[in-house]
Amino acid sequence: MWQDALNDILALPRAKRREALKQLRKHLPSDPSEEWNTTFGANSLYEAWSTVGPMQGIYEHNRDVIRKYLEGRDAWHVVEVGGGNGALWRGFFGESAQGTFTLVDPVADAHEAVASALPEGVVFQAVVAPVETVNISEADVLVCSLMLHHVAGLDVEQRYGYGLIGPGKHELLQGFLRCVRSRDGICILNESDIYTELDLPPEDPILMDRLIDSYISRAGMAVAAALAQPGLDSSLKHRLEAILLRWCIDQVELAGTCPRAERDVYELDTPCWKRVLERAEARILSHRFTDDWNLFHQWVLA
Repeated sequence: MWQDALNDILALPRAKRREALKQLRKHLPSDPSEEWNTTFGANSLYEAWSTVGPMQGIYEHNRDVIRKYLEGRDAWHVVEVGGGNGALWRGFFGESAQGTFTLVDPVADAHEAVASALPEGVVFQAVVAPVETVNISEADVLVCSLMLHHVAGLDVEQRYGYGLIGPGKHELLQGFLRCVRSRDGICILNESDIYTELDLPPEDPILMDRLIDSYISRAGMAVAAALAQPGLDSSLKHRLEAILLRWCIDQVELAGTCPRAERDVYELDTPCWKRVLERAEARILSHRFTDDWNLFHQWVLA
């Protein structure tokens, strides 16, 4: 059902998709479910989201890089910026692993979720604060997955032009790189391949088109594919449908019509990320899409 409904909309000329999506939404139930990145328990929407193909791809590819890089390193230090539900780390470290793990995340529940995924030999340090306010300590590996798109603006200068203060993506990336270079480490960045940056105003047709590309043709279709799997548990099915409604279909209008400073998604497509990284003087060791929908892109930096 869901795949057919979304495919029908995506088969339309691009200029007609938004209205068709709005018409589809009229016939679907409202869902006051939790918002992104607010709840991480076993029955949360985020837990269901972590089972979907694009998220599984992030976990798989990040684990491959981290495992190879930490091999043979003693007294290592891993920093994660934005922890989610800790799914990346479940079963990753052996029970005898010893090192230090620092999580930078403003949501207290994320710290509990990540800490519970670590073995006893790993010292957990919680920094409950937005990354923009933190001086990150030296690390062997810094992982930042799906967090930087919440930071509006390419840099301080662009933010200032729209009445915002504080660092943009450029300044935060420079800080990440300083953090790992002192230990000959690496930074892993995962972000979407879509452009919804601060310069696109509300209701801009380009913004709406990009949001539909991201949340419907890629994220939405990935969730629809998960819903099409046979023998799906009824609880998981209900939560995946809530994600499709609230986090995918509704997100097009929510992100596309709210004021610039309240949008919460300021994403960059892959060529733009490459320019930002080069400007930050990052050495790009590798980069690749990590899922079949080409939604998420992994950058390994030094």
